[in-house]
Amino acid sequence: MHNIASQVRTPLLSAHGVRTDHSSTINTSQKDWENPQVYQRNRLGSHVPLVSHTKQSQALSRFSGTAKLSDWTNVKVLSGSEWRFNLFEMPESVPSDFYKPSFDTSQWSKIPVPSNWECQGFGTPIYTNIIYPFPVTPPYVPKDNPTGCYTHTFDVAENWTTNRLELSVEAHSLDPQLLSRHAIVAKLYHDSPDLSNAEPVVEGSLDLVGQGLDTSDRMAGSEADWHTGAAKGSWDMMLQGEAGPALWSAEEPNLYILVLSLIAPDGSHVESESCQVGFRQDEIRGRQLLHNNQPIMIKGVNRHMHEDRRGKAVTEDSMLADITLLKQLNFNAVRNAHYPNNNRWYELCNQYGIYLMDEANVETHGFEPTFTKKNAHPACWPEWHEAIVDRGVRMIKRDKNHPSIIAWSCGNESGFGKAHSDMANFYRQLDPSRPTHYEGGGSRTDATDIICPMYARVDECVSLANIALEHRPVIQCEYAHAMGNSNGNYKEYWEMYDKHPHLQGGFIWDWVDQGLINTAKAPSGKTVEYWAYGGDFGSFPDDAQFCINGMVWPNRQPHPGCYEAKACMAPVAFAVSQATGQPGYVVTVTNKNWFTTTEALVFSFRLLADGLPIRQEAEEGWTQFDIAQIPPQEEQEVRLHPQRVPGGLQDSELALELRAQLLTATPWAPEGHVVAEAQIGLTPQHYLDQLPRQPPQQEAEYEEESEPLTVHWQDEDGRDTVTVQGDKGLKVVISGSTGCIREWNMGGQPLLTEGVTPCFFRACIDNDRGGTGGRSYASRWKAAGLDRMKVVAESCRLKSEPGEDGSVVVSASFTMRPDPNMDTIIGQTAHNLDESQRPMSSSEEQEAPGVPLQEPTDRWLGARGPGHIDVGVQYIIRGSGDITTSWQLDTSKAIPSKLPMFMYRLVPLLFRALGWVLAKLSLFPHLAGSADRGACWIYRSLPRIGLHFGVPKRCEQVQWYGAGPHECYWDRKSGAPAREYSSTVKDMHVPYIVPGENGGRADVRWGSVQDKDGRGITAVSDSQLMQMSVTQYSMSNLSLARHDYELEADSMNHVYLDHKHMGLGGDDSWSPSVHEVRTTPHHHHHHHHHHHHHGTVAVHSVNMCALTAMRQTGLHVCWWRLSCAGKTSF
Repeated sequence: MHNIASQVRTPLLSAHGVRTDHSSTINTSQKDWENPQVYQRNRLGSHVPLVSHTKQSQALSRFSGTAKLSDWTNVKVLSGSEWRFNLFEMPESVPSDFYKPSFDTSQWSKIPVPSNWECQGFGTPIYTNIIYPFPVTPPYVPKDNPTGCYTHTFDVAENWTTNRLELSVEAHSLDPQLLSRHAIVAKLYHDSPDLSNAEPVVEGSLDLVGQGLDTSDRMAGSEADWHTGAAKGSWDMMLQGEAGPALWSAEEPNLYILVLSLIAPDGSHVESESCQVGFRQDEIRGRQLLHNNQPIMIKGVNRHMHEDRRGKAVTEDSMLADITLLKQLNFNAVRNAHYPNNNRWYELCNQYGIYLMDEANVETHGFEPTFTKKNAHPACWPEWHEAIVDRGVRMIKRDKNHPSIIAWSCGNESGFGKAHSDMANFYRQLDPSRPTHYEGGGSRTDATDIICPMYARVDECVSLANIALEHRPVIQCEYAHAMGNSNGNYKEYWEMYDKHPHLQGGFIWDWVDQGLINTAKAPSGKTVEYWAYGGDFGSFPDDAQFCINGMVWPNRQPHPGCYEAKACMAPVAFAVSQATGQPGYVVTVTNKNWFTTTEALVFSFRLLADGLPIRQEAEEGWTQFDIAQIPPQEEQEVRLHPQRVPGGLQDSELALELRAQLLTATPWAPEGHVVAEAQIGLTPQHYLDQLPRQPPQQEAEYEEESEPLTVHWQDEDGRDTVTVQGDKGLKVVISGSTGCIREWNMGGQPLLTEGVTPCFFRACIDNDRGGTGGRSYASRWKAAGLDRMKVVAESCRLKSEPGEDGSVVVSASFTMRPDPNMDTIIGQTAHNLDESQRPMSSSEEQEAPGVPLQEPTDRWLGARGPGHIDVGVQYIIRGSGDITTSWQLDTSKAIPSKLPMFMYRLVPLLFRALGWVLAKLSLFPHLAGSADRGACWIYRSLPRIGLHFGVPKRCEQVQWYGAGPHECYWDRKSGAPAREYSSTVKDMHVPYIVPGENGGRADVRWGSVQDKDGRGITAVSDSQLMQMSVTQYSMSNLSLARHDYELEADSMNHVYLDHKHMGLGGDDSWSPSVHEVRTTPHHHHHHHHHHHHHGTVAVHSVNMCALTAMRQTGLHVCWWRLSCAGKTSF
């Protein structure tokens, strides 16, 4: 019987830059956890993972999917079971003899191992981004320092007692001194799914020099210590055979299994070890990162180890789910943020093909968050030097054999000091085959071989890549902050990467929403599980949802932004050449891979007319086409000969769709998985004029006879209301208090449950809150009262007159202002990254929970009170029930405060110029990037310009011709082809963990909302494209809810049809990040009415029609026309 006991303490995140004498000697009588010079006791020297096997066949099959540690005779698996556990308030409370077999732990709780104890009901989960949840008094830790103790009893084989046992390395092994009396036989096998009858590619013997392991109780690391504990040998595999080995890359993860067997002098087998081997070379040359001599593009993402029920204790199934989804979405790289991972993660990345940046567990962001004080971080303090460097040393010594690793990182956001330089130099000395990385200090220090900025805007990246004296490539270690409904502007980054040879991609922040399962009562009263974030477990301080910034939900379901990334990073690109006058058209196919041909892909195309395939009888209109294999980084042309155009489609919107699919299944995707697709609009020169036309067929016209319309005026509270009625139950009421359609009935049934009104607000997303001190869009919109806009009844004017074809024309004008009696629905207007969330000093008392954050004000921006919007509208009501509306909107006073030229134009330009100069001169690299990043500005933009109305709950079917099928917006639609789609109102909702604007569809030509019998409302655009969203939740509910479970379905469904909808942004989430061309409205309308003294005038022409079961047959066509004229700058 063996008893294993361990004591695990809270990570000792210590220190603030308040000490002045960092070179002073720390008293060795201190507690170990308060002495930075003690960072290990009784620990064996770091080495690669070892598992001793009694049979060579076991060693060879170690990495197969069916191999289990529990099947090996030399391994005792201690994880995957329950251990005894007790949580104490502090280390001093732990019984001194708890580790002894005689100590009674029968009353202790049981806990699964591995797991985070906070996820098992012990202690409180805490999330903070920068601030530490305790006073920062280095090297001392708080008295309240939760300490968990584990015990476990197990049996071992009798013959194990004669050998040395090792804990945590998952094996026991022989004393290396015995190597001098034994022989080592090495066999190299090409990895494959079935290795049962595999023959070695090469084999031979190794010449070894034995060296004993150092197990001394070291108090501090030294260079000599770092190099002890290795038995060294060499075997030049490149000399084995003429062809040489197959090289490893993420595209072709060619792996070998190396089996080393210890053979006794009598020839008997003693034991075997095995490891994965991949042949690769990574280097910086010609200002590019070269992998196997090719300048690869990093299509990367930062990944935290996270599961919603287990915390950081991730399972192999979770790792495989991440890897397969990453590959399916065209990612090829992961930054292990911000610590070394479970060894199985590296083995799987070796096998499936993922480039890794391995990162030392070093982060001290909370010591001095702005990174403007050079010596404020422990990396600059001598007493912490060895402990910090040791983090990197242990990592590289453990992970050095994994071919998936292409770079070593010295940590994250921990300033810059001698410890970083020494760690990088150790990396270079031990492993010159890989470059080093470290962003701290401005991303251009001597600790990094890669210029690796965080969240650099597009023009900043270009300026860094154009520095004349630099020799390093630019790869963003973090960019495209995926917080909630985000990832706008992603296309712009990849257009830039594809153009500039010294820009080689980056790592999105980040992969998974780090929410933990919690329970709460929903509005229905039912107890539900939900994904919780900072503060949801009662912790304080916290950084709320700043851990909810992943590309996927905690259950690994992709956010809509994933499809944007997949499209922009696709390994195949398509383009259509100009018309040649010959039948068909020429398509250029480009292979953007660096190592593989297109041999494993199959190509097909189809034609769409108004969003539907022209041929629908087989494969949804897809037709395969033959093309020769395209070598890496090359392109080929192919002429396609599509089918004839059916009659009647000459005036349709035609598009060519092309796609590349997997020819056969791979370990990460099934056969037919779409790797890349493109939709290209066609002009008559591309298509119609090149093929014989069939004569257009006459379509039957559906004419509906109706009784003349009647107009009634009625006084309501002193205001004249207009009612227009016709036969078949037609009734349209235009309110004299609002000037808007209040009722619209057809066939005796109401089509509206809430009137058609202009709408200028959206439920704020996380990116809208980016910016402090009144410098966020959310705070600007709140100050303007856009969330409380209401028609001023006294301003409303109505008149009616007969129209053409028996129609009735009603004209209205009114003014909209914020209702002073309404409460704002804009809650938090800035993220918790301001002065109120700074790290606490030892002299400060912790604030009590519930203290509200100080709201930023807009006074210093020159706000002159809430804004107003003047509206003019004309309704044309026809006997068929159709209504055409034309809107004129003067939004020049919607946001009344002017943006100060000095603060929002000149200062950003000065910052950008300073960054450019510093970069050009290679001066102060730690300041150059920060200076340029200060050039973020905000524009006078409304969230949306559009209409809102409510429809009955029975209208739950949604159809549209536009971008989709998933959620998409103006600046995030590359992966959303325009087709005809259908969904339900419920499924249109995107359940972001923190609710806000969601579910929109861009580039909508027509859309309809109807019940199961086909009755409802439709709208079609023949010129401008709409943004459409349909939701069962009110704007107020989406704005004020802090979790998705807090949403409560309204008594009606809400429809939003926008002429313009501001982009999402996503360069980061803490400053305004929507690009100017994606604001509302944008500059390309300036020339229309630049002389107009009122400022902004937007003109909308809208035709809405009622749907009946008869009209669903396609015999009736109606149009929604949206057009804009006038000066549209704010």
